[in-house]
Amino acid sequence: MRSAAFSSILGFFTAVTICVTAHAQNPAPAPAPAPAAAPAPPAATPQPSSPADYGSRLDALNKRLQGIKTRLQAAGARIQALRDYMVKNVNPNARLIVRFDDRMGSDFEPLSVIVSLDGKQLASWTKAQRTVRSGGQHPVLNIEVPVGPKVLNVRASYKGAGGMPYMKDYAFKLNRTHKFMAKGGRITTVIAYGYQRGDATYDPSQRPWIGFDTSDVEYTQRNLKKVAPPEPEKKQPAPAPKKPGKGAPTTAAKDAAP
Repeated sequence: MRSAAFSSILGFFTAVTICVTAHAQNPAPAPAPAPAAAPAPPAATPQPSSPADYGSRLDALNKRLQGIKTRLQAAGARIQALRDYMVKNVNPNARLIVRFDDRMGSDFEPLSVIVSLDGKQLASWTKAQRTVRSGGQHPVLNIEVPVGPKVLNVRASYKGAGGMPYMKDYAFKLNRTHKFMAKGGRITTVIAYGYQRGDATYDPSQRPWIGFDTSDVEYTQRNLKKVAPPEPEKKQPAPAPKKPGKGAPTTAAKDAAP
């Protein structure tokens, strides 16, 4: 009985061993490999930029930077003007005072003067109209103007006079331009003047010239009163002669009376 059972167990293990050996000798077929992926296209090689492209890019960048710089300066000027207005009672606007003076002396006589600002004529004086004076001061402008660069142009005509008889037949036409900046919160005063440049050894025909003096102060009412040119005095009309009343003898009647 025990022999039969032992034989059955031995037969079972023998069969299992034979099956495992047969499976190891004949393995299952391996799965088919996945198809290889298609090769990626080669990356495009960047083309080198030419020096002209770099130059144009730098120019555009420089223009942008200059524009930003200009806007920052303008904003800073406005902030400074508002601060001065709040702290010092300074007017944030720009005021311009322009005047023409004749400093030629007796050797040259002014015939006409024309003053223009930014291409617009402001004032003119002529000898024929008796509005230009030798050695005189001629106020031109005293108003508020937009902040920014300005261009003042003066055209003047002179003729020889005084101690140079040989120059009396000569006329001198002068045309000079002056550039300046009208600043916010400031009173800018520009004085244009005719004068003789050089000394006695200078060529007389080259001596007549036009110069410019420019200055500015804080825009306050106190400073405005100091730098503003005085207003021309208005001549009062002569009083009308009084008419004699009724019954009052006239001068002729008084003379005829005994």
